[in-house]
Amino acid sequence: MIQGIFISLLNPVLALALSGLFLKLWSERKAQTHVLFFSVSYLCYAAAFGLQISRWPFGDPENALLSNLFLLGTFGSAIHGMMRRRRHPTPLAALTTLAVLGFAAQFWFAVIQPDMTGRIYAVNFCYGGMMLLAAAEMRSFPEKTAVERLLFGVVLTIGIYSFARTVGISLMQGHIAERSEYVGSLTWVVLNFSAALFALLLALTLIYLVVLDAMQDLRTESMTDLLSGLLNRRGFEENGRKALAHAGELGLPAALLICDIDHFKSVNDRFGHACGDQVITAFAHCLHDAAGGRHVVARIGGEEFAVVLSGTNLKAGRLFAEAVRNACATLKAAGLPENHAVTASFGVAEMQPGEDLTSLMRRADAALYDAKRRGRDRVRGAESRTDPSRRSAGDPALPLQAGG
Repeated sequence: MIQGIFISLLNPVLALALSGLFLKLWSERKAQTHVLFFSVSYLCYAAAFGLQISRWPFGDPENALLSNLFLLGTFGSAIHGMMRRRRHPTPLAALTTLAVLGFAAQFWFAVIQPDMTGRIYAVNFCYGGMMLLAAAEMRSFPEKTAVERLLFGVVLTIGIYSFARTVGISLMQGHIAERSEYVGSLTWVVLNFSAALFALLLALTLIYLVVLDAMQDLRTESMTDLLSGLLNRRGFEENGRKALAHAGELGLPAALLICDIDHFKSVNDRFGHACGDQVITAFAHCLHDAAGGRHVVARIGGEEFAVVLSGTNLKAGRLFAEAVRNACATLKAAGLPENHAVTASFGVAEMQPGEDLTSLMRRADAALYDAKRRGRDRVRGAESRTDPSRRSAGDPALPLQAGG
């Protein structure tokens, strides 16, 4: 008797605990809406098994049909959460088809032609098919991490096991006609324990993913400038070094651009810090749009920005800087008068063999200082480390300023 009660309560109690855990994880980072779907999934799971062990509110077969609806919610919510996490479309049409067929079969064997074995087949084949469908979708996910591959394996195993378990136990125990024969049987024990095992295994894998996602989000936040949305100094140094190393490995050129918004202090003093923040944001968007997501773009301090241009030599880097400089003339910011033009100065340096980010930044910064010294609102190229004379002579390969 006590053993039967323990087995009956195992799944609903475990599911309630897991649902609460996912709800807590979601409450800490509400942007991760897929975690809320995991919580709903396990809440539905608890309700489904609770209805199976209780005669409230309707008794059998009504409770069984209601339990089946909650199980549909269980698998549907879990699958939608997994798809949503990867921003992958949920196969709603296929899932709905399986759900309708499964519920129709369950209704047939519960009401029209009562048969417990038929009900077991209908339920397990329906949910096994849903998990196999989810596994097929997950197989197409690009760049899966090790934990995502583990999740794929768990989902695939649950799908296959749902079919194999049902057929295997049915062959071992034979046909079960009535529910009274089912409760306490080998089929009942195996189904309850295996369901609890896989529910726990799936939950642990999902929790591991959620925690890793949160850690990655925190790491990203620690390397992101909140005002501009670009990388901050820390993020720039880490990603910039990687970009330069990657370009070096491929034998490609790389250039570094450092730029500074001209007379930014006067913008703050005359129009207020809120306006200054708008100017920073607008300039950041301009720089990001020009880079097109291909390069490392950062706000490295105050009104100073930097871009690592992979696959770009000095001449192309200066052309990029000139394009951004010209785009500055059209910048709009709340609180900034229409007749007040935003300008910026730029220093560009091309990576030399064996040069690191620190040295490259030093040369680009020197070029930026030269641009400011010459009157601002212009682009200057840095001298080569092997030819210091280029600094004093200038670089005739490209005009220092549009039109001059």
